[in-house]
Amino acid sequence: MAASRVPHCLKWTFQTFRIVSTIYSPFNRIRTPYLNKSILRTIISAQKRLYCANAGSDDAETNGVQSSSPRNLLEVYQNDPSLLHGPRDALKPLTEEYVKKELQKSRGVRFRRPVKINPDKVGWTTGSKRVGTIGVKLGMSALWLKDGRRMPVTLLQIKDCQVVQARISREHGGNDHKTELQVGSLDETQLYKVKKAQFGHFKKYGVNPKKKMKSFLVTRNALLHPGTPLYAAHYYPGQFVKIQGITKDRGFQGVMKRWKMKGQPASHGQTKTHRKMGATGGGTDPGRIWPGKRMAGHMGNKNCTKFAVRILRINTKYNVLYVKGECPGEKGGFIVISDAWKKHDRPPPFPTYFPDPENPLPEDLYADDVQHFDQTIYFSKDKKSGRA
Repeated sequence: MAASRVPHCLKWTFQTFRIVSTIYSPFNRIRTPYLNKSILRTIISAQKRLYCANAGSDDAETNGVQSSSPRNLLEVYQNDPSLLHGPRDALKPLTEEYVKKELQKSRGVRFRRPVKINPDKVGWTTGSKRVGTIGVKLGMSALWLKDGRRMPVTLLQIKDCQVVQARISREHGGNDHKTELQVGSLDETQLYKVKKAQFGHFKKYGVNPKKKMKSFLVTRNALLHPGTPLYAAHYYPGQFVKIQGITKDRGFQGVMKRWKMKGQPASHGQTKTHRKMGATGGGTDPGRIWPGKRMAGHMGNKNCTKFAVRILRINTKYNVLYVKGECPGEKGGFIVISDAWKKHDRPPPFPTYFPDPENPLPEDLYADDVQHFDQTIYFSKDKKSGRA
């Protein structure tokens, strides 16, 4: 009897495996929904009872005994209705400790208090992160170092730069995702260009409408009140800063100007191919052009970042920064300035510079290796080389 029951009991296993393999087959183009664990468990148990019951009935009939086991799947569900719903996990009872934890969480959210902004009572630490500024590019000039070298510089003016909004994260007791300061630059005098929603935002914090806005991530000890002005003295001479701007829009340009390619020969049978790129390299082997191939196209009008640019001079009267080298963008364009990743030689003004009428800063601040204009440079002749 047991030997005759084995093939019948194995029949439900192969039948179930065939159903599951057709549903989970990667070659099935019809996207049928996947089976849940509970549904799959129900099908397997039902098929097992059905086929094993049929096998038992067959054995009983052969022995001349009538069996009351279910003959089809409908009778199986009628005898055991719990199979329609599938197995369920027992619910965990609520404990007093769990309830207390949930109440403490809800109280912490309802009664959380944001961090108090006290810029006069904070000090600079190694992990502090200050707010940045927005400057306007004035053009380029030159400065001379004390060793006689001429250094090209870019003039950036920090004009009408103010803190518009202070956002405090939930970790620090606020309602925002991050702790940051929103900064605006250059007052907008033509109010018809300001949208109604933007005007309400500026009116809420008591700040004039700005042409350029930018948010800077800061630490909790570097927060400032809305309306706080930011000056060029926010930095110090010799400091490294990060500069972000948009390059000049050059339009559609060829490969010689866009990618500095050599071009084709000027003579010896060349006809109208002098400034072309030549072969693209898509022969028989690849049969296509590799992505990223340098070709003619739109040039400029892209974001450009310089991560460590040195400040050589600061004019505190007109809030002008003299930055070493060139900066991206046209004259009159906006440049976002912030502290670089390099360590500070000395503690910077933290959280920002606040003017003191009793002890005002000098009009010009120079780095240590920059020659002042009110001094004369003296050179000594080198005996070995014979050069000045």
